[in-house]
Amino acid sequence: MLTRQATDAERSEMVRPVARPTGAQSVRARSYHRPTNVTRSTASVCGDNGSLTPGVGSRRTGMRPRSLPRLVVLLAVVACGSGGPAAPAPTGSNSPPSSTPTTPTPTPTPAPTGPLAERYPGDANIASDPDVLFTEMADEASLAELFARWSANSTANSIALDPSTFAPGSPGRQSLRLFTTAGQGGPGTVRTAMLYKHFPSGFTGTVFARWYVKYNTVGTFHHSGPRLGGNNPLSATSPNSPAGVKPTGADFFYLGAETSQAKTSPALRSNFDFYNYWMHQRGTTFFPGQFFGNSFVNSSAVSIDLSAWTCIEVQLTLNEPVTSFNGEIALWINGVEMARVKQGTVGTFTEDNFSPSASGSPFEGFQWRNTASLPINYFQLLHFVDNDPTGLMNSVNYDHIVLARKYIGPMK
Repeated sequence: MLTRQATDAERSEMVRPVARPTGAQSVRARSYHRPTNVTRSTASVCGDNGSLTPGVGSRRTGMRPRSLPRLVVLLAVVACGSGGPAAPAPTGSNSPPSSTPTTPTPTPTPAPTGPLAERYPGDANIASDPDVLFTEMADEASLAELFARWSANSTANSIALDPSTFAPGSPGRQSLRLFTTAGQGGPGTVRTAMLYKHFPSGFTGTVFARWYVKYNTVGTFHHSGPRLGGNNPLSATSPNSPAGVKPTGADFFYLGAETSQAKTSPALRSNFDFYNYWMHQRGTTFFPGQFFGNSFVNSSAVSIDLSAWTCIEVQLTLNEPVTSFNGEIALWINGVEMARVKQGTVGTFTEDNFSPSASGSPFEGFQWRNTASLPINYFQLLHFVDNDPTGLMNSVNYDHIVLARKYIGPMK
């Protein structure tokens, strides 16, 4: 085999003694020259992590360190490359996307707005809404089922499920009918029909009550409409709200909503108004020493057709704290706000009737109660007559009754 002997120059380049520096030169030299032990194995050139490091086991005692040939160093770097420290991740706009998955922050769902009924066409499933407190759709199969949902009733002698009429837009095909018979006394006379629902825990703040109602044009109506109020103590069978007695603020209060005409003779239309009992209600000279419900609308512009279905809604806001006069009432007919009375509403009291007017005085507001023990805790459907001719059956039909914490509005 042909071999080639290294020239003197090559041998001189491969094995060249390193001169020992002195003085300042020694300091600079030590900063740049490190003894390197020569080895034939790249493992002795590479450290555990692949970095270049002196070979520990191949040091020759008494020999001066020699510089590695450039080719050996290059091969060692290539051999160590795969085990060396990872290159820093690129930065800047050319950086590759992270492989770690990220979870996007969910966008909060906004709270529903608008009337509750808009979310539940035909009131379907409206009872499931967290703001709804009670419903009566008049869709029970029997009176027994109906009575089971209420706290007390005036029996089948004055209550019926009526398939002959129901609220427009109702998916059901019947309504709830309260009826009286011959309101002047005598055999078989029934002058009062009612359904009563009590709520033992009660409600504070604001409660809305919405119902559909259809009166008639052949009978009279003394007190025919719902009442939303509070009793202390609470009765499980009927409201404890004696007529003609002014509440103390600790015993009872109520908001009534009813017809204010057709009390002594039939009518085609009637004004619609409040009939309220509370601790600061006004009396009247017609009944000295007695206090009957106060009205707060007294306008012919707020009237209803007694032969047609009408959607009525009221708002009752309690005074908070109980020493304040910030209670409030409001009335809607077929989704249109017709009245709102609160602290500062300008108007005039005539006897026990308040009429809003620009020329009056500011109303002091409603202090419904003076103790926290008197919340809103009952709802009653009432139909009371005392001026009908003998033998007349006088009916009022109700449908789609909803009590809620928010404005309900007409069915959609």
